Amino acid sequence: MVRYSMSSIFRIWVVTAGMLPIMAGAAEPVSEVTPQPTPTPAPEVFDLPTTIHRALAISPAIESAQSFQEYAEARLAEVKGAYILPETRVRVLGGVVPDIPPGSGPPSFPVVDGGISDLGPFIQVRIEAIQPLFTFGKLSSLKSAAQSGVEARKAGVLSVRNEVVYRVKTVYHALSYLFSLQQFLEELSQRAAKARELVEDKLLHHSPDTTDIDLMRLDVFQAETDRRLIELNSAVKLGLASLAVLIEAPRDKPIDIQDHDLRFREFEIQPEIQYMERAKSARPELRQLTELVAARRALIKVQEADYFPMFYLGGFYKFAEAPGRQEIDNPYLSDDFNINVGGGGLGLEQKLSFHMTTARRDQAKAEYQQALADQRQALQGIELEIKRAISNAVARRDSVKIALKGFKAGRSWVTATTLNFGVGFVPAKDLLEAFVAYSKVKVSFFDTIHEYDSAVAELSRAVGEEVTDLRY
Repeated sequence: MVRYSMSSIFRIWVVTAGMLPIMAGAAEPVSEVTPQPTPTPAPEVFDLPTTIHRALAISPAIESAQSFQEYAEARLAEVKGAYILPETRVRVLGGVVPDIPPGSGPPSFPVVDGGISDLGPFIQVRIEAIQPLFTFGKLSSLKSAAQSGVEARKAGVLSVRNEVVYRVKTVYHALSYLFSLQQFLEELSQRAAKARELVEDKLLHHSPDTTDIDLMRLDVFQAETDRRLIELNSAVKLGLASLAVLIEAPRDKPIDIQDHDLRFREFEIQPEIQYMERAKSARPELRQLTELVAARRALIKVQEADYFPMFYLGGFYKFAEAPGRQEIDNPYLSDDFNINVGGGGLGLEQKLSFHMTTARRDQAKAEYQQALADQRQALQGIELEIKRAISNAVARRDSVKIALKGFKAGRSWVTATTLNFGVGFVPAKDLLEAFVAYSKVKVSFFDTIHEYDSAVAELSRAVGEEVTDLRY
């Protein structure tokens, strides 16, 4: 049965409106301007490699995947920075503060007036810095996890890229299939029209082997062919519109594809084991899961590092000034509003909530085991995909060869029958029977080639890279 899943863009003819005369003074007869159709711009023609290349260049799905990769790279840069750059924090505080009366402090410690009668401004700055020295593998494990995250995102970009290629192939092959059907139905319609002329001529000459029923049969066949052509034209229009969306073609300019004729492009299908080996390195989904397993393994070490202390260098600097405020020159008192002090040293930090550390480690281990299981499951699924794709491609390839024989036989049949009918050797019923049989084998031939092209595209998708000599 003929399938109609895509359609082509109709060419739009724009008719210019007649110019309206400008009346000045007395009315004068004005010659009528005949509207002339605006020439339709020639469509931009794309072959399959060019179509794929253009779709890859503008795909928003690929841009989205690349943004995730950039995010992962930024995370990696953050972890790398912890090795060479200390974590630094600056705090600045400003406001007003009351003055301190003279003589405050030992030995008498007079009562200080805390009223707001003598307020003045102040500014306070505090800088703190911590540089980890030894973390029992925590920083290195975080770096490994972040690096695996970057590689996983890169594989994600390739995965989206493969999906875009497969989508473009699907639309392009469908359009080639539809155009081939369109040309064939037009050819069939012309053959039927010529046969009708022959039948009418025989009826006009009262041929005993031709009746009005033969003419009716041809009219039914012609009507069914025309109906399918209308549906097919609509499908071609939709298919070209879909392709235009994928490559973001200008809306005011029509597009077309180069391959209007389906062709059987046979290639050597390799053994399954070779495709499996190629898939292990080329299939981006497997690479994503491999990197995910590595990241989960590194995160276990991150959690286990919390059982041990972190040694670090720490330092601080504090400066504050309150202009006009009484300064305290006393070693036993500190004034946070007039100060200039700093220092540093070796520090140690130990988390003592070991029960929480154990729980987080167990969670990381569970996620690691899940990633391993997902990896094995994906490998099994890809192996099944490749088996199915190879089997389908081989079956379709062999079907094309058999369908080609049927097509050649059907074409010879309808040609010979048409000639014999013209000279009166066969009745019109045999001619119509030949038309019907020829249309079935030709459409079946197109179906088989299209299914073969789809099977080859699916095989490339399952392997993770192009398996034919197509380059884009």
